[in-house]
Parts: sequence; structure tokens; C-alpha cells
Amino acid sequence: MAVANLTIDRSRLIQVAVPLGLGVLGCLLPYLTITSLNTQIEPVTVTRGLWGAAGLARSLDPTEMPSFYTGADPGALGTWLNVFSVAVTLQQVGVVVGLVTLVALLMDEINTFLFWPLHLAGWVLVLATALLWLGAVRLGALGVDAHLGPAWAVLALTGLLLLALTFRARTRIDSYGGV
Repeated sequence: MAVANLTIDRSRLIQVAVPLGLGVLGCLLPYLTITSLNTQIEPVTVTRGLWGAAGLARSLDPTEMPSFYTGADPGALGTWLNVFSVAVTLQQVGVVVGLVTLVALLMDEINTFLFWPLHLAGWVLVLATALLWLGAVRLGALGVDAHLGPAWAVLALTGLLLLALTFRARTRIDSYGGV
């Protein structure tokens, strides 16, 4: 089936369906389990998916971590919470941009305004994983009880798949060379 520069055949449909399914799965699976202190200074362990983890990571304060009161360096704690928060937010942005621009893989001649955001979304998903692990490991070294769920791996795999598909589709970037 062909519709105005779109070719919807089995191979291209699979190229869109697999990263779409992985991206949605990565948003739904548990992403982060962390122990923080509630308003009564009691430890509370919460598990969140990508969207909840991003909001939680952005809102955490070093004084809400039990390790803050057991001698962890408050400056380092704040820094690594920020690094962790940036990594989660980058994966959030990467998955949204990647899923929105997946339609580019159905095109016969891929518009550069769709190709490059799709390609860069793959890089963001992959490289944010390294930043995420760096933040998680450093937070663990500071005594923060934070554990990553399986969603980070699914999103990293989605990024790798987006990169592979966009490298493969580079020959179909619009040939008219104009804007």
C-alpha cells in the first residue's frame, strides 16, 4: 500500500512496530526503586515507571535521603541526584521524540526534518544510559538505596534499534537537497 511518499509494506511496518512497542514497554515497566524520607522522617520505598521516575528524580532533595543523616557529603549527594535526574529526563525526551518521528521510516524519501530528530533520539536514549548508570553507581556509593528496573535496558535497546534503522535508511533521505 502506497500513500503520498509512504510505503506501508510488511518490512517497513515491522521497522516501525518493533521500536514503537519497545518504547511503549520501556515507559510502562518499572524504571526506578528508591528509598527516601517522607514528611515524618520515615523511610519510604517507591517504585515508578519512566514518567513517575522522572518527576520523582527531579523533585528529590538531598535532605530527603536517609544517607544525608548518616554522614554522606551533601554536595556530592546533590550533584549525583542532579546527574541522575538529567539522565532520566534525557531518556524521557529521547523516547518521546523517537516515537513521534518513527513515521519517517515509512517514507520513500525521508524528510530531513524527521530523519535527524529520529536519529538523534536514538543517540540520546543510548548515551543517557551511561549517564544514568554513572549517577546510580555514585548514588549507591553515597549510601542511597536506589535500584534501576528493567525499563532502562528496554529504552537503551530502543535507542540502539533506532540508530541501526536510521543508519540503514540513510540512503532514502530526500534527494532534492532543499529545505
